[in-house]
Amino acid sequence: MSDDSRRHALWTLNVPDFFPLGPNQLIGKHKMFVANHRNLVRAAMFKALGQDEPPKFIGRPAVLVMRLWGKRKRALDPDNAMAAIKPIIDILRRNGYANGKRQGFGMFADDTSRHIRLLPVIQRKSEDGRTWTRIMVSGYLDSAVEIEQGPGAQIELDGQIHEALFTCQ
Repeated sequence: MSDDSRRHALWTLNVPDFFPLGPNQLIGKHKMFVANHRNLVRAAMFKALGQDEPPKFIGRPAVLVMRLWGKRKRALDPDNAMAAIKPIIDILRRNGYANGKRQGFGMFADDTSRHIRLLPVIQRKSEDGRTWTRIMVSGYLDSAVEIEQGPGAQIELDGQIHEALFTCQ
């Protein structure tokens, strides 16, 4: 694909008062508890997105999840933080409907390392004492796709590669 038929974008979604449970918090729980947790993750992400339509990325976009924890919380171990974001990555990837509910954003073809570059979770203490999650996807969009911005998610279409953001930890 030639460079003039694609453009670079940075898509950001801020999900307030939310971060998925880590694997240590889900271990030994009933399968319905785990399934309900995945539904809560999906509901929080769609609520934050609002009526916006997420962009469809081509190539191999970079995905970065930032966790800011609030009062009476602490950082997860790095391996648990990576495992905790699995439902987020699944929702970013999934497309289609089941039982009348939209299952995901359909932003990229698959969630394998061939299709996305998953970066380590960044964790910091929140300055305002609230827990929230920022999800950022950086990559190329098909230029034929029109992007409409709404209040839920932000997207920057400036042609710059946001490499600095995705390489410094």
